[in-house]
Amino acid sequence: MLNRVYWHISGRVQVWQMSGFISLEDVRDAYQMGKSLISDEVSPLNKHIIVDASHRDSIDLRLFNARTLQEILEINDRFSQPGWIIVVDPHPNKVMHFLLLTILKIAKARFRVFSTFDEALAFLTSVDYTLVQLRKAAQKADYVS
Repeated sequence: MLNRVYWHISGRVQVWQMSGFISLEDVRDAYQMGKSLISDEVSPLNKHIIVDASHRDSIDLRLFNARTLQEILEINDRFSQPGWIIVVDPHPNKVMHFLLLTILKIAKARFRVFSTFDEALAFLTSVDYTLVQLRKAAQKADYVS
């Protein structure tokens, strides 16, 4: 079930928060909601997606077939500058994870799975240094207000 879609770092890191049973329709709905949050301005900076499935019960197996994976990659490519697709899942299915990584490597997609949201953010800031500056600026603004 799709809970919400929001910017964790404005204009750069979008979070698709899901729980319970995650269906193909949930992913499509998250894309539509995420797309509505993106301004029409073209940015030279990557936009990343974190799919927070840390409270999932089960996943629709249709998400793992080749046609669906192609559709998900096309969703990421529709961002003006596609970045990483990160999945947060504390208990990933090892076989599905391997298949997914293999298919996505062939497609040259940037994809990772982490056990926690903090690990996902740490990874993103290690591969995209511009996020560190944005997080510091946001924290400073929060501190001031």
